[in-house]
Amino acid sequence: MLLLQGDAAAAVSALKRTVEMAPNSSIAWRELGMAQVAINQAQAASASLERAVSLGGKDARLLFVLGSLDLAARRTELGIDRLAIAAASNPSA
Repeated sequence: MLLLQGDAAAAVSALKRTVEMAPNSSIAWRELGMAQVAINQAQAASASLERAVSLGGKDARLLFVLGSLDLAARRTELGIDRLAIAAASNPSA
């Protein structure tokens, strides 16, 4: 909700508490990563999104953002692979 209201910094704080309470929630880690992207914390966002993937979160949006972060960090092959998976899982997007 905070992220939708434009307060990404507050969303990051709240979501950090959420992942402390629910460390095995891929959704919580994904949302933390998305909020971190919104405040330009690319390295932290990548780590959070990687955690979400390791917990089974593999939706197209997550893989698209993570692939984009990979490309920005010059992890080209990994980024391209993730973007291809994201596109294949959601071809109408």
